[in-house]
Order: sequence, then structure tokens, then C-alpha cells
Amino acid sequence: MICTECICFVTLPANPCTIFQQNKQILIDAVVHAVNEDYVEMANDFTRLGFLASDTDVAPIIPALEAIWQNSAGKGLADFNFRTVTGKLYAHNLY
Repeated sequence: MICTECICFVTLPANPCTIFQQNKQILIDAVVHAVNEDYVEMANDFTRLGFLASDTDVAPIIPALEAIWQNSAGKGLADFNFRTVTGKLYAHNLY
């Protein structure tokens, strides 16, 4: 059976992943929030994607996201390091 409500991609090294329609829309919204530097909604995206419990107070996350994002702004995708970003979240006790 083919899932028409989801997309699938493969990460390296060859880990298949499936993104369902609801999460696909949230990810698209998250990109828009990032481009618009809407840190409140970026923090809420963590909840909507299930990375944080629905009752999590995202207020402490907002300044950390802003600091991390502004430090990464203007860098190309080749320079983006997810491990560094999560390390910064961990340093802010947010991961």
C-alpha cells in the first residue's frame, strides 16, 4: 500500500523516515517562522512536532532560540551543523 498522506526521505546513512501530512505542514510552518524570525512560533513548533510536551512553558526557550538563530543567520546550509545547534540548546538547559 502506498501512503498518499505522507512523504518519505532517507537520511545518511540510509535511515528511512516518514513524515505524515500534519507534520509536513508543521515543518513548512516552522521554516516560515524561521525565515520571519518568529521565535515564539518557532518555540511552539517544538511542541506541535512533539519534541516538547503540550503543557511545556516555551517562554524560557524563546531567548535561547533567538540567540542561537541570530548566531547562525547568514551562514550557508553547508555551514549549518545540527549538532552545534542542539549543543547550544543543551547549554541553555533546553534539550
